[in-house]
Order: sequence, then structure tokens, then C-alpha cells
Amino acid sequence: MRRDSAGQGVVDGPPYHCDINAMRALFPARQWEWPKPPFDAVAHPGGAFELAVALVRR
Repeated sequence: MRRDSAGQGVVDGPPYHCDINAMRALFPARQWEWPKPPFDAVAHPGGAFELAVALVRR
């Protein structure tokens, strides 16, 4: 277990941590429809959470 580079959480994948800004770079708005924030947070038993963002390909 280690801290992520932004110090915001624990990386213990899979799935491995990737912050929302990195996801936006990987899935650009010109190719994917992004919903408007705020994004839903899904809680996990250990107190961590992940953002639930459903993308639609353009």
C-alpha cells in the first residue's frame, strides 16, 4: 500500500488510481461525452471511495 502522488488516497489496485484530470486527458471531450460534475462517489468498506463517471463515445 502506498500514497498516490497527490497524497489524496491509497493505491491498492486493481483498478489502479487515476485522478479525474488524468482521465479527462485519456478520454478527451472531443471523443467522449462527459457528464457535468459533481460526480457520484461510491464508498468502499475501508472508508475509501471512487468517482463513478459513465462516458458515452461520440
